[in-house]
Amino acid sequence: MIKHLSPYDLSAFESHYLRVRDKEGRVYTDDFAKCLPYVPKQHTQYQEWKYRVNTCLRFENYLKNKNFREVLDLGCGNGWFTNFIHQTNKNSSVFGLDVNEMELEQAQKLFGNSFVSFGFGDIFKVNFEKQFDLITINAAFQYFPDPELLLNRLETLLTKGGEIHILDSPFYTSQEEQAAAKLRTINYFNSAGVSEMANFYHHHLASSLSRFEVLYNPKRNRIVKLFDKNSSPFGWYRFIKP
Repeated sequence: MIKHLSPYDLSAFESHYLRVRDKEGRVYTDDFAKCLPYVPKQHTQYQEWKYRVNTCLRFENYLKNKNFREVLDLGCGNGWFTNFIHQTNKNSSVFGLDVNEMELEQAQKLFGNSFVSFGFGDIFKVNFEKQFDLITINAAFQYFPDPELLLNRLETLLTKGGEIHILDSPFYTSQEEQAAAKLRTINYFNSAGVSEMANFYHHHLASSLSRFEVLYNPKRNRIVKLFDKNSSPFGWYRFIKP
C-alpha cells in the first residue's frame, strides 16, 4: 500500500496528465513496466527509451562508486527508476514520491519491498522524518513551475554532503529557445486534445541551475553523438550540499 504523506485529492494536473499518458500510449501494463528502461525494438517509443538506457548506464557507473543510504526519487511515476537505483546500490533505502496515485499503486505492486517504497505527496507539504543522502529528479523537473523554490526545498531535505541529481529533463540556453519550446508544447497538447496540460508543463532556463555542476552536456558532446545515436539529448546536473 502506498503512503499518503499529504491529503489525496484528484488534482487538475493528475487528471490531465493521465489523459496525455493514455493518448501517448504510456499507461503501461505491469509486464511492460517491469522491464523498463528496456523495451522491444518494434515498440513506437523504442528510441526514446534507448536514450533512457544511456542515461541509466551513466548513472549506474556513478552510483557504483557511492554509498547513498537514504534516497528520495521525486516524480517517480510507475517506479521503474526508483527500483533501478536500489538494484544498483543494494544498501540503499529508496522512497519514490509522486502526485499520480494510479502510477504509484502500480509502482508499489511491482517494486515495493523492504528497501523500496512509494508515497503520494506534495513535496512542499510533506514532513519527512529523515533527511536524504541523494535526491533524484528523472524526467520530471519540467512539471515544477518554480526551480528556485523547488531546489531550496530539496536542499533542506539533504544531509550534509548530500546530492541532488537532475536527469532527462529539458533546459534552455536562451529566452528565444525557451519561447520556441513553449510554443511547440502548446501546439502539441492542443493537437492531443488536452490543451490544459500546457499549464502544467514548464520550460526552464539552464541558468536556473547556477548552483549545479554539469556532469553531462549533450551540446558539448556533439562529436560523441555523431557516433552514438543513443546518447541522451538532455543534460545531467549535480548539486552537493556544503
